[in-house]
Amino acid sequence: MSNSSELIEKAITEAKSGNRTGAKKLLAQVVRKEPSNAQAWYLLSRLVEEKEQIIYCLKKVLEIMPDNSQAKARLKKLQSESTPKPSIPIQTIKKGGANKRIVIVLTVILGFCIILLGVCYGINALGLLTRLTPTENLSQSLTLTESIIIPAVIFTDTPEIKPTNIIIPTDTPFPTSTLPMQTEEPSAVPTEIPPAGSGENLDAVKFIAKNYIGSVESNGVIVELSRVIIGDKETLAKKKDIAYLTDPDYEISEVLKNSTIVVEIIFKITNNTDKILNLSLSSNDAVFILNGVQIPLQEYTHYSNLQDSYIDGNIFPNSSVNGGFWLPTSLLSVNEAKSVVLGLPPAYDEDYHDVTDSFSISADIVDWGWEDIPQEFKQ
Repeated sequence: MSNSSELIEKAITEAKSGNRTGAKKLLAQVVRKEPSNAQAWYLLSRLVEEKEQIIYCLKKVLEIMPDNSQAKARLKKLQSESTPKPSIPIQTIKKGGANKRIVIVLTVILGFCIILLGVCYGINALGLLTRLTPTENLSQSLTLTESIIIPAVIFTDTPEIKPTNIIIPTDTPFPTSTLPMQTEEPSAVPTEIPPAGSGENLDAVKFIAKNYIGSVESNGVIVELSRVIIGDKETLAKKKDIAYLTDPDYEISEVLKNSTIVVEIIFKITNNTDKILNLSLSSNDAVFILNGVQIPLQEYTHYSNLQDSYIDGNIFPNSSVNGGFWLPTSLLSVNEAKSVVLGLPPAYDEDYHDVTDSFSISADIVDWGWEDIPQEFKQ
């Protein structure tokens, strides 16, 4: 218990300092060792972002402490947000009626003001009445419509409205002279797209890529090999949609500094069980096999949407994690790559018991060309 209390105190300190990721890791350790710790589950519900994860943590709190009023209130609020409230249309009808009454009152007041203004103008310019009548009627109609939209500026807008505003549409023909110039724009677009490529294009293109290679499922956990790129480092660095290779904030330059050919692997892990699971990529069983040669993944920096340096955080029930690696290789040239295999260890639960078998996804490289990166993998 004392160890759990210390971890909880550290988690609170980390959260207050802005390190939410560190706080989540500490609380995850507590609930693994002590699943009945309601305080840790409640604090964890304050740190996770996904609505399903928050609900899961709050339900855990109520399983341990059914009378916890704070957890009850938050859970009730989250569950009620997903159901529409029938009172909304009634409120909009009331607002509409109130707006109509306001418009009627303002219209009556405005009419009275217009009559007073008309009397004043009639006294001061009786001799010019016949010439001013059309413009005066026009100004009255314009001030009426504007005052309904913006009641606060009735008196300031009336002297500024002039018949000369009607001439504004005469400016519209000018843009028509520039329309033919738009036909020149599409000419430069195709130069950004490399050829899709078959075997004979690999030497010129200097990279190959493939999306959605395959997936494996074991006891409710799915691992998908989503994308593989093998290519010349300098060529890949020029591709704008390969964010991790060119991101100056990502510490990947040291990993790839002495390599000409690099490999990127992107994969997705989905937990369809009702348990919090972990799949450790720092395990010796996490490997990538290129042309029969094993490359241990734990030796290289990898990334994920958990925003950790390692994907050793919790994968919550009914949620997914996208992750990937950059690997240097001096073993072969691009067009010598013939096969790839992704191997990952079993996923385990909070008690460190294996829930799944190990995962292995393989694919032969036959006439791969360039495929644009899917939207969900762009950073």
